[in-house]
Amino acid sequence: MTSTVTTAPGGPTTDPGGLNPATRTLLALGAAVLVLAGVHWASDVLAPVFLAAVIVIICHPVRRPLEARGWPRWAATTAVIVVAYLILAALLAMLVFAGFQFADLVTEYFRDLEQSVTQIAAQLSELGLDTQVADAATSFLEPSRLLSLAGSVSGMVLSIATAFFFVLAYAIFMAADAARYATASRVVGATHAEQIDRATRFSTGVRRYFVVNATFGAIVAIVDGFALALLGVPAPVVWAILAFVTNFIPNIGFVLGLVPPLVMAFVVGGWPLALAVAAVYCVVNVVLQVLVQPKFVSDAVSLSLTLSFMSVVFWTFVIGPLGAILAIPLTLLVRALVLEGDPRTVWLRWLSGDDVVPGPAPEPARAPEDPAVDRVRAALDAAGATGEVRWLDDHATTAALAAEALGVPVGAIANSLVFTLDDAPVLVLTSGAHRVDTEFLGARLGGRLARASKETVRDATGQVIGGVAPVGHPAPVRTLVDVDLRDHDVVWAAGGHAKTVFPTTYDELVRITGGTPTPVVPPTE
Repeated sequence: MTSTVTTAPGGPTTDPGGLNPATRTLLALGAAVLVLAGVHWASDVLAPVFLAAVIVIICHPVRRPLEARGWPRWAATTAVIVVAYLILAALLAMLVFAGFQFADLVTEYFRDLEQSVTQIAAQLSELGLDTQVADAATSFLEPSRLLSLAGSVSGMVLSIATAFFFVLAYAIFMAADAARYATASRVVGATHAEQIDRATRFSTGVRRYFVVNATFGAIVAIVDGFALALLGVPAPVVWAILAFVTNFIPNIGFVLGLVPPLVMAFVVGGWPLALAVAAVYCVVNVVLQVLVQPKFVSDAVSLSLTLSFMSVVFWTFVIGPLGAILAIPLTLLVRALVLEGDPRTVWLRWLSGDDVVPGPAPEPARAPEDPAVDRVRAALDAAGATGEVRWLDDHATTAALAAEALGVPVGAIANSLVFTLDDAPVLVLTSGAHRVDTEFLGARLGGRLARASKETVRDATGQVIGGVAPVGHPAPVRTLVDVDLRDHDVVWAAGGHAKTVFPTTYDELVRITGGTPTPVVPPTE
């Protein structure tokens, strides 16, 4: 029995549950308000968690070349933690230095600030501006406000230093968990490939975003710092650090980084020096941040300019000052969790700036048909195997190609190789991490072991070289299973075609093939 959606003429559309779209929207907004209120209430705890997560995402690729060189997982994780700590230590050092230097500058130039404010008020009055307009314009430069701001900056630096210790602890746990999550494609990739792809796209986008912003931020900071030093503006290093940090704040970061050095330039050099600083910042920052940087950032985030700007304001309100720097990653996270998993929200993703084309969802691609693959599927089902045959985009005729396509260690690939032992076919399921030592294995089996010809492989298995599966053969074949496959929780074997694989375990592989566990290479001393 099925239910259908009905629509009364001129009335709202309702689903079988009786909720019209407006009601569902209101409920969703209400739930979002409750969630965000909880996040705001727990911002002191969650903000450092978000920062630690972003740092670990950025540093995670460090482990890949280390593990490829044979480093154990714990050593690669330690390297990730060390790199994360170095980044955090550098950020904290810059913030502490710049914060206290700024407070000292305001105190040192307090009298000059008072004179500058009085001068601005007099100049505005001479121009014929109304007294209220002049007061409003000069109130932004009141020394008392700047002293209060200096105290706030110092206080914020201390609060960030406190949060730093929480971030250190979070980074350890997250880096250790990230090593385990990296195996998700091997463990649950067959059933949760879409969710893993979404998480991978999110982490890749966050990583590219911060790498691009850090690169351009460093360039902007160096150029601005040298320019301010040449112009004689006090504390150019402080303003260079400010330019670097504010480069991570979309759209309004340029203005936030310009105002303090502009005020300082006016205090020490009057309007000519202030205008020179404004001109330098406009040329450097507009060229790099407006014309060049967006071309590199757009591929990483795919967010509209309006949403990028609003995200800064929104997340700053929700989790505090760190929200300005984490605005883009948090917005990408919400989009990945809420929108990307639902095909009905494609139009919302498009409105947010994502590179999608609104329209009906395409029909799922049908897997190619192949008799050999069908026989493998039938054999797996009959044996009660848990894994399902998957089609890859490209041929994986070698263990290295299969490992690259799946994102797993090459040792987790179970190569199905056919040999002849005194002219009788023997199927050896060996780890892709090494070659079968035919002399060693032949001596263990008590005969002469040699690679089988293409014709022998096809006759024995009904499959072609490069796609031979452990099961699905016309008749039982004597099978040997490499004991080194026990080192991997999940192993991958071919599924009867060079573009097919299926996940299994060592114990299951022995069971479904009736194979004999055997070392295929001499033991290392």
